[in-house]
Amino acid sequence: MIYDLQKASITKRISAFLLDVILFVIISTGVMALVSAIVGFDGYIERIDEIRTEYCIEYGVNPDASDEELSKLTEEERAKYEAADAAFSKDEEAVKLYQTVLSLVLLMVSISPFVGCLVVDFVIPLFLRNGQTLGKKIFGIGLMMVNGVKITSTALFVRALLGKYVLETAVPMLLIVMALFGLGEATILFAVVFGIIAVNTAFLFVNSKRSLLHDYLSYTVCVDMASQMIFENIDELNAYKARVDAERAEDRD
Repeated sequence: MIYDLQKASITKRISAFLLDVILFVIISTGVMALVSAIVGFDGYIERIDEIRTEYCIEYGVNPDASDEELSKLTEEERAKYEAADAAFSKDEEAVKLYQTVLSLVLLMVSISPFVGCLVVDFVIPLFLRNGQTLGKKIFGIGLMMVNGVKITSTALFVRALLGKYVLETAVPMLLIVMALFGLGEATILFAVVFGIIAVNTAFLFVNSKRSLLHDYLSYTVCVDMASQMIFENIDELNAYKARVDAERAEDRD
C-alpha cells in the first residue's frame, strides 16, 4: 500500500460509472412507474386525448393523422385543423389537465432520480464502505477525503445529493422538461444543460486529481483501492507521517 495519491484510472472510473448508471436507471424507472401509478398519470393523458378527439370530430378532422397526411392537406383542411387546435387550447378542462400533467412530470423527474442517487451513491456506499458504489466495488476503486483519510458520511451525502443529484442530474433534467413543455427558450435551456455536462467532463481531464464537480464539492478523490493507503482519521495520518519522518531522519544519520 502507498501513501501517495493513487488515482483511479479513467478506464476503471468510466467502467464503474456505466455499471452504476444501469443500476440508477433501473431504480429511477421503477420509482417513476410507481409514482405514475399512484397519482394516476395515465388517466390525465387519456382524458386530454379524449378532449382533443372530441374537438377533432366536431371540426371534421382526423385526430390520428400522420405527419405525411398533414403535409398533404389543402388550405381548407388545414384551416379546420387549426380551428380544432385553437378550440382545444382554450378548453378550460384541457388547460387544467395540461397544467396538472406538467406538475406531475416535474414531480416524477425530481423524485425518481433523487431516489436513484440516494440508493446508488449514498446508501450502497455506506454499506460497502470507502465510498464504493456497486460499480466501484467491482472495478476495485473507491473514495477517500483529499487529505488521505476515510470518506465521512457527511462528505458522501454532499457528494451524492448536492453534487450528483442536484447539480448534475436534477437541474439538467428540469431544464430539459421546461424546454420540451415550452417553458422558456429551448435553445438557451439546452445550451445550459450541455454547458453543465461539458464543465463536469472537463474537470475530469484538466485537474491533477481527475476529480468531477461532485468531488470538488465534497473534498473527495477517487482512488485505486489495491494500492492506496487510507487512514481512519487525521490523528492516524499524522502519526504515520511522524513515524516516516523519524525513519528518514535515522537513515540520514
